[in-house]
Amino acid sequence: YYLGYAYLHMEKLPEAQKELEKAIELDPRYSLAHHMLAIVQAAQNNLDSAIASEKQAIALEPDNAGYKNSLKKLQSKSGGK
Repeated sequence: YYLGYAYLHMEKLPEAQKELEKAIELDPRYSLAHHMLAIVQAAQNNLDSAIASEKQAIALEPDNAGYKNSLKKLQSKSGGK
């Protein structure tokens, strides 16, 4: 996860996505990794995947207001999907 986060901040989005996907593979219940993956996917204009990743983060941590807010923003950008 931390390597993916670092790549995101260096704007190395493909590398960030790869590392976050690895983190999720190792621990599918890691909601923050799903959330960060959504951010990376959105930055790459892959809004459908970003929405799906954010929904997964919310499913794992349903009381997280930050995840819910991010989902609303993504849905707004994608035309309300």
